[in-house]
Amino acid sequence: MNRRALLLGTLAAPSLARAQPAVREVGFVHPGAGDAANTRLHAFAAGLQSQGFGEGRASIVARWAENDPARLANSIDELVQRKVSVILLVGRPATLLGRKATQTIPLVALDLESDPVQSGFIQSLSRPGGNLTGLYFDFPEFSGKLLQLLGEAVPKLKRLAVLWDPGSGTVPLESLKAAAAERGVTVTVTPVAKPDDIESAVKLAIAVQEDAAIALSSPVFGTEPKRLATIVRTVGLPLISQFPEYAQAGGLMAYGISIVDLFRQGGEVVGKVLAGASPADLPVERPSRFRLVINLSTARTMGITLPGVLLARADELVE
Repeated sequence: MNRRALLLGTLAAPSLARAQPAVREVGFVHPGAGDAANTRLHAFAAGLQSQGFGEGRASIVARWAENDPARLANSIDELVQRKVSVILLVGRPATLLGRKATQTIPLVALDLESDPVQSGFIQSLSRPGGNLTGLYFDFPEFSGKLLQLLGEAVPKLKRLAVLWDPGSGTVPLESLKAAAAERGVTVTVTPVAKPDDIESAVKLAIAVQEDAAIALSSPVFGTEPKRLATIVRTVGLPLISQFPEYAQAGGLMAYGISIVDLFRQGGEVVGKVLAGASPADLPVERPSRFRLVINLSTARTMGITLPGVLLARADELVE
């Protein structure tokens, strides 16, 4: 290459670099532990990539609060000060803090416990009307479905322990209480605000001789499926969770949304915002696929004989 060509190439390089699309920073705020990072972040990144925002076009700035409310608030404030392009907020507490921290940065909530309209987060499901949209799971009757499935596995169910995260709100809890009353089942609610509370809650259920238990949806249980499964299996407490990973890790049964599917869908929504969609006009989405997972090994260990009709409906049987 002659000197003139080399000089032209050198001068052209900066303008070519400027022609490349800017890398967009995406905030990712999770209230739980960093141990759950890989599965969730990979799924979220896959969702972003499906919308054209893979490596080189989007950079994920992830923050894990480790179940510390102060750290959760600080993480959101940091991302707001950083002026990221959009923030994914996992769980109801993060959503509340995000709405308080900014009215300008687009927010995408991934919240399985709240009714977003009743909570005042949005104006309507079809047109949120502000800087927040997201993925919600406001099916109040779903708690009753969990109770129904558990009742099929434990036909003599009369006393039910409910593990409930107070930060998740009361909609799923009140729905479950109503469903239990219809079935003549007595409910004992035990608050579980952080993973370290799980063991004491399960021990209490055993001490008062509960027949079975339900862990209502919360990031506390979603990020600690193996811990929950190990504890309840050790003491022989039949428990159903909303997270399939719990049954795969040794819990009796689960019916709900795959974490991988959930975070991928969240990434897709964030990608739509990065592509120019306004949260005010972007309809709220709901989870698209549900799975029933039953752990046959755990059932045998607990001495539970599961009916064939229940096994036939399972999407996955774990040996």
